[in-house]
Amino acid sequence: TPEKQIPGAAVCLENANVYNAFSTAAANFIEIMNISIILILISLNCCTAQVATCKDDADNNPPNVVSSSIMKSEGNPAWAPSAQNVDHNRDHSIVRTMANFIANNINIKVLAYSDDPPNLPPRNEKSKAKGVLLVDNRANDAAAWFVHTVPNFLAYLGGYSWPPTETAKGHMFLCLSLSEAHLNSVAKAVRYQEPYIYVNNLTPALLNQHIELSNLATGVEIRLTPFLEHAKFTTKGVRAAANIQAFGKHTKSFADIYSRILRSKLSASIRIWAPYDAKSKSICKGQHKLRKIASPMQFAGNQVSREVDSTNWALVDGKNTVCLTTNDYKIAERQIPGAAVCLENAGVYNAFRTAALNKQLPSWFCSKVALHRLQLAKMIIMSFVYKPPNEISTKVMKSGPDPAWGNSVRSINNAQHSIGRTMVDFVRNTPQIKVLAYNNDPPNLPPGKETSKAKGVLLVDNTVTDAAAWFIHTAPNFLAHLGGYTWPAAETAKGHMFLCLSLNEIHLNSVAKALRYQEPYIYANNLPVAILNQHEELSNLVNGIEVRVTPFLEHARFVTKRTQVEANVQVFGKHTKSFSDIYGRVLRNKLSASIRIWAHSDARSKSICKGQHKLRKIASPMQFADSEVSREADSTRWALVEGKNTVCLTTNDYKASEKQIPGAAVCIENAHVYNAFSAAAFNILNDADNSNCYFDITRKQLGARYFVYKPPNVLQTKIMQSGLNPAWAPSAQPIQSNNGHSIVQTMAHFVADNPNIKVLAYSDDPPNLPPRNEKSKAKGVLLIDNSAANAAAWLVHTVPKFLSHLGGYSWPQTETAKGHIFLCLSINEESLNAVARAVRYQEPYIYANNLPLALLNQHNELSNLATGVEIRVTPFLEHAKLATRNNGANVQAFGKHTKSFADMYERVLRNKLSAKIRIWAPSDVRSKSICRGQYHLRKIVSPMQFDGVQVSREADSAKWALVEGKNTVCFTTNDYKAAEKQIPGAAVCLENANVYNAFSTAASNVFCIQTSKCVKHKTIKISSKSSLDSFCSNYRSRQRPFITDAAAWFVHTVPNFLAHLGGYSWPPAETTKGHIFLCVSFIEAHLNSVAKAIRYQEPYIYANNLPPALLNQHNELSNLATGVEIRITPFLEHAKFATKSAHAAANIQAFGKHSKSFADMYARVLRKRFAASIRIWAPSDARSKSICNGQYQLRKIASPMQFDGVQVSRENDNAKWALVEGKNTVCFTTNDYKAAEKQIPGAAVCLENAHVYNAFTAAASNVEACNK
Repeated sequence: TPEKQIPGAAVCLENANVYNAFSTAAANFIEIMNISIILILISLNCCTAQVATCKDDADNNPPNVVSSSIMKSEGNPAWAPSAQNVDHNRDHSIVRTMANFIANNINIKVLAYSDDPPNLPPRNEKSKAKGVLLVDNRANDAAAWFVHTVPNFLAYLGGYSWPPTETAKGHMFLCLSLSEAHLNSVAKAVRYQEPYIYVNNLTPALLNQHIELSNLATGVEIRLTPFLEHAKFTTKGVRAAANIQAFGKHTKSFADIYSRILRSKLSASIRIWAPYDAKSKSICKGQHKLRKIASPMQFAGNQVSREVDSTNWALVDGKNTVCLTTNDYKIAERQIPGAAVCLENAGVYNAFRTAALNKQLPSWFCSKVALHRLQLAKMIIMSFVYKPPNEISTKVMKSGPDPAWGNSVRSINNAQHSIGRTMVDFVRNTPQIKVLAYNNDPPNLPPGKETSKAKGVLLVDNTVTDAAAWFIHTAPNFLAHLGGYTWPAAETAKGHMFLCLSLNEIHLNSVAKALRYQEPYIYANNLPVAILNQHEELSNLVNGIEVRVTPFLEHARFVTKRTQVEANVQVFGKHTKSFSDIYGRVLRNKLSASIRIWAHSDARSKSICKGQHKLRKIASPMQFADSEVSREADSTRWALVEGKNTVCLTTNDYKASEKQIPGAAVCIENAHVYNAFSAAAFNILNDADNSNCYFDITRKQLGARYFVYKPPNVLQTKIMQSGLNPAWAPSAQPIQSNNGHSIVQTMAHFVADNPNIKVLAYSDDPPNLPPRNEKSKAKGVLLIDNSAANAAAWLVHTVPKFLSHLGGYSWPQTETAKGHIFLCLSINEESLNAVARAVRYQEPYIYANNLPLALLNQHNELSNLATGVEIRVTPFLEHAKLATRNNGANVQAFGKHTKSFADMYERVLRNKLSAKIRIWAPSDVRSKSICRGQYHLRKIVSPMQFDGVQVSREADSAKWALVEGKNTVCFTTNDYKAAEKQIPGAAVCLENANVYNAFSTAASNVFCIQTSKCVKHKTIKISSKSSLDSFCSNYRSRQRPFITDAAAWFVHTVPNFLAHLGGYSWPPAETTKGHIFLCVSFIEAHLNSVAKAIRYQEPYIYANNLPPALLNQHNELSNLATGVEIRITPFLEHAKFATKSAHAAANIQAFGKHSKSFADMYARVLRKRFAASIRIWAPSDARSKSICNGQYQLRKIASPMQFDGVQVSRENDNAKWALVEGKNTVCFTTNDYKAAEKQIPGAAVCLENAHVYNAFTAAASNVEACNK
């Protein structure tokens, strides 16, 4: 009965064979259970063309695991095994059908919906609809509708992946190929199901053709009765077309999908296979009956029970029709939207009946998996491996009668090295070997644990073999699970040690307990429940059970595997709360022996020679396994236990601060191993021998300057470099080539790391980020030599989304159609202040900066640029003069601020240089050529011939100007438009006769509005000699991997904005409104604070690809991503943290208020929490007035206001913010100032910064009167 209030759907298929196939099952009573995955494809198209259609399996022998049954449209449809498993990512019919959904095909447009979409928390508590629409966007009249029952299935552009949690359940799939004329019918039926759409890239042209499809895609609500939709159409295909009826029921229909819809609409008896409740019974009275199919039943050769089957379907007696439904047969489902897709076909109907009546015994499935020989069985029982500093060759000492150091056969970066062979079942998948890996700095992840330094891997044989191995090491970013074997090159310079122990599984608890006390960060784990149930301590380790009882030290003992060469092992684990030094308090005390230590130490941690048991540091450097090793360059830590023939591999330094850091010591008792280590521990070298030589790398002499021009629609560029007679010549390589082009060579130390080259990069549209700055158009990079060399370079360019810092060189393909220009200047470092000041006036958005403090302290203006010091004093124009290196070309750099209200060409260049100007830049109708007066301002005619290439202004992003009589060319950032007066900009002007002449040849034709004479066009001929590209760079790149502790929180007010992986697109509907954006960079330690504040806002998450490893580190982030509800008061969250950056960190306070808080964001939250007066810019109602009584006031800012030179009214502005007086704090808010907003969740992100506060307060100076 409750299902009457749950919206639903029924898609009805009329076909006798299909009906009979289901009907046979519906009449059967069987007491055995099994699971089946059922697939129906109708109107199959088996061609290989990439069109939107249902596709058959490939011709393969079907396996007998995770199998599915398929019934295809043909003369006599019947159940047959699918050609592939449903979890196989090739050749299964679903994979082939969805090939253009899981991978991009520009010709196939899609819309996908699901109440539980992949990679997102469940989105829709009402509707259960799941499906995909595929539409061919070409002239082909082709579409497909794929309906299914699987949660977390079919990630758009994410590759095919079957959710393993659904293997235990039965599922059904229906694919219908149809003509595009039926899209409206399908869309309308889907709309009534109130689906959650998680993917949509249907084009406006397509939506304009199909109004109901448009209504579905844009979320137009259904407001008129009836709240039921009944659509009829046929599948595509002349030979095997089938009649389809699609039912959609809305929440407000309060109709049961089976009784009220299918039975009533089709006037027939219905047999139901769906979960039901006690109140929903079979109805046998009346003409048309409603009967539940008995469970379990025999279906397509598989025994299926209703309890474990997620498929819902119904048979329509006498109509040869099978309906795939979305709703259960329960009272509560009446209020849940739903669907029924009904197919009329005798063959399909009969196939369901035939399969259901089949009383064969269950099939026994034979595993075809070949047993893999456990790699552990081949391993040495115990082995040490040592990698000396600055070498990739290693030393190995294996278990045997007389273990000693020997050379490894292969270097450590070779996958056939003993470590690579030991870890072969870790770096690639072996089903029989289960693993657990831990590392405080794991590969491909941010550092996971700031305290524990433990690193290692447990390997456990999951077959009957009693075998396990424990691999301990010191290398960060090493051993990616299933990621192939790779040695981190950054660790070659350091020494590292590795210890591998083979053991019986009975010792797993001992090992696991010792590990628990180290508080490790686990980054890989696939240990099955069966193994964890056998080993309680292993389970505690995996599940993160905390150690809460003293003592906080663990001491485990066991032996390695094999009688002949077994070794006694003692493992010590110390917890954070133990406050113990691993060497003095643990090893020396527990083993009652003198200890010799090889580990990093501080000044306070000295050798202790008094008492019975001494603690002595081994002198550095030492001779270890024939290599000279210094403590500073060695990451290994170990200790010798004198008189015990014992060597301990440790994780901690010998420092006072390490007492609070968890750690471990794995101690091997073996005389030969002890002697091998002891020989090194006695060997001491004189400090006088510790000298280092440093060598430079010679590189081609850099050019003092160059221009590069990329014409529209080509990738081949022109270059003009410094020299005696500069002229345009072809570049050595196309601009998209990442080798040999002058820009690539110049930026080699920007796109890859070079410690000696420091950078600052700015762009209004930086790579891998949305456009950042609506005002400034400045784009460029500063490169500065941080060594003794006096060298710097300034690259200025016009390309959006170009030059990703440390991201490799990549040309943005969308910019190929446009022309672009680049100017590179080599300068001395004394000119940096002049350049930086000119750039500051452009108000750039800086997206990369690693300039060190020492450099910034030398150059005040560079520091102001890097730290964002605002320009507040007139004039708002900057004119800097400098010279390039080597041949000393004169350069003038102009920067104009927003507040200058100056035209770059007329007010700046013409006036400052006192000369005539010729302009190549986009212009508007108001900005004309000016031919009166002494100094003219003339636009160059478009198109022009530029070094043999015809270029039009519309297709060219390059902007430049010629200064007549001065032999000067200026690279500019602004258009020649009236609106540009309020946009900051730059002009970099180079004085050189040959450069001027090369540009002047192209600019010979100009407009002048004071003459009616026709301008005679000249034929331009330019002969170019070939030359190699020059480059503005000094040092060869030395790539170094790096680990970034970085996160960012971007908050904004724009609806329909920022599609994940969908390219950047601004919603034109929002252009008429004001919007505000806030981006906060912070370290990952603050992720929990941010996430908790967001959780209280009860947000709707529409994109999420945070990996489990990240979520496991941040509990609140995990709660946010998985939709954990807030159930405990108070329903307010107040988080505090600081932005990232030593130079310009800002204090942030983030407030989140829940629906249940019933708090006004401004009065109850901000005013009370800050204990300050608040000024508000947000929409308000008549009841919400300015409050002037009391100590702390609440005042509404008067509308309209002047915001940075722009008049803004509250009605047209979506931005909401507040000023906290006396706190230098600006709060970005999400709520209106209305009484009704108390029940609406919201947020306020508050930034404390005097400059930011002053910028906002200038606009907020006028406030409304009290009680208004």
